[in-house]
Amino acid sequence: MSEDTLQSIMTYILERNLRLWVLKKSDQFVHDSILLALYKDLFAVGYKKLFGSVKKWLNCSDRSLRHNTQVLRSHLAQWGREDHFGTGRRQHSTSDFQRT
Repeated sequence: MSEDTLQSIMTYILERNLRLWVLKKSDQFVHDSILLALYKDLFAVGYKKLFGSVKKWLNCSDRSLRHNTQVLRSHLAQWGREDHFGTGRRQHSTSDFQRT
């Protein structure tokens, strides 16, 4: 993933001021949560394994990690359907891939 793509995702998510579960939300927490959500899906890591790797520094519970990842996924999907780089390419929806 390019730096421009990651920056576009970060800006998109931060502008939405999502209701993530954490005691004290900061931009860094949101940044970390986005990276963890992307990592989880890109590398097919389960929640238990992911949480075990980050629980010392993430500052949230395993349930919060699950909730936050699910919230972020829906917004990441929306980001993916939009043209953020002015390419003019049509973005696909899931209905484009359904069998007939």
